[in-house]
Amino acid sequence: MRFLRRVLAVVFLVLGAAPLWSGVVLAQSASQRDAYVVRLEGMVTPVTARHVVRHLHTAEERGAEVFILTMDTPGGLDTSMRDIVQGLLNAKMPTVVFVSPKGARAASAGAFITVAAHVAAMAPGTNIGAATPVALGAELPTTLERKATNDAAAYIREIALLRARNADWLESTVRLAASAPATEALKMRVIDLIAEDLPDLLQKLNGKSVTVDGAARSLHTADARVISRGMTLLERLLSFVADPTIATLFISLGSLAIIAEFFHPSLVIGLTGGILLALGLVGVGNLPVNWVGVALILVGAVLLLLELLTAGWGVFGFGSLACFVVGMVLLFSTYQPSLPGAPDFRASPWAITGVSVFIALTIFFLVVVVLRSSKIVQLPSESAKLVGQTGMVTSDLTPRGTVQLGGELWTAEAEGDVSIIAGERVEAVGVEGLVLRVRKVAPKG
Repeated sequence: MRFLRRVLAVVFLVLGAAPLWSGVVLAQSASQRDAYVVRLEGMVTPVTARHVVRHLHTAEERGAEVFILTMDTPGGLDTSMRDIVQGLLNAKMPTVVFVSPKGARAASAGAFITVAAHVAAMAPGTNIGAATPVALGAELPTTLERKATNDAAAYIREIALLRARNADWLESTVRLAASAPATEALKMRVIDLIAEDLPDLLQKLNGKSVTVDGAARSLHTADARVISRGMTLLERLLSFVADPTIATLFISLGSLAIIAEFFHPSLVIGLTGGILLALGLVGVGNLPVNWVGVALILVGAVLLLLELLTAGWGVFGFGSLACFVVGMVLLFSTYQPSLPGAPDFRASPWAITGVSVFIALTIFFLVVVVLRSSKIVQLPSESAKLVGQTGMVTSDLTPRGTVQLGGELWTAEAEGDVSIIAGERVEAVGVEGLVLRVRKVAPKG
């Protein structure tokens, strides 16, 4: 009984002290403040936009003290920029955009993103601005240019008013392509502070008050734990293939590799071609692509295959070359608005030239040299089954013509370079590439 009383006493003591302990635990948890830091470097694309917004939502869900986007960008796609801006404007936690390190820039799309945060910061030696809309791959028509400019000007002005920044100057970055270094941007109330690096930024943010969802909130970042979040392996891969030149090369070379698989069956060639083609299509899916260009490249691959299968005289082959070249040129020739200073969303002319020359040499070698000299490696083993079969000459063999054999029309050559007139029966004695070698069948009786 005495033992039971002691146990109950200990239980009541534990329960009575629990609120105090929970208070200590909560206090420790509250003092452990996290600063989520995400890096945006290079052009603003759908891949980088998803990367930033995903981590912003994660920081919100985990109750981080602040979300910091460190940035160095020459600009990018209008749609991707707006995805990031919307994320920052609707964030339920304090957000900071820090243009860093020294020498970095927040040009074009980067200017919109910077001023959309609760706190805009820059490192010394950085600059911001130059946000006039331009076209990707071509000049914007006058009417479209005016519409795009007015839309962008209204957008950045409204963002500036929401964040109490210099709306007039920010509008001039769109209409006049104005740009300013960090020191001038601070004087003009475009940004809120200048910091040397991330530790300096956290110290200067400490105690700063921002308005989140209409309520003032004081930042406590002096002792915040920095949690850096980078791209996943998949995001890095998507970012790599979402490059106009890489995507163009992958689609073109992947198509050629698949064609090669038809004539020289190899798991390595076929698998490599399929992977390259798939990655190329994924890449263009993350870019402002002209799908007519994609279609032309694929049609070019089909025409090249037909040229090799029919042993023609280059019509399909040169049509294939034309489709490849025009398709690669048109692949990114869209009028989707971007911003100045952004990387050119077009495949490198050197890449287009290189692929075109490669395809031309392939056509010349396989079609003109190999097929015409009848030295091509034989097609798969089914062709050997034709030997010994008989067919009908459909056009005079002098010594080359056509023969109907096995329900198919074949290009054929008479053995010994003799002439065989149409209507005669012939026997297949061999297959050289896509050309049957035949001899006249002696009449019965």
